[in-house]
Amino acid sequence: MTFLIHHPTVDAALLLGVAGATLTTLALIWSRE
Repeated sequence: MTFLIHHPTVDAALLLGVAGATLTTLALIWSRE
């Protein structure tokens, strides 16, 4: 168990990164069809 301090800006950046990667993947899949 880790005791890391998460900052709101870091969490937001991670969420944006995951969302961006997901949208990019979906876009690539749709472009193939």
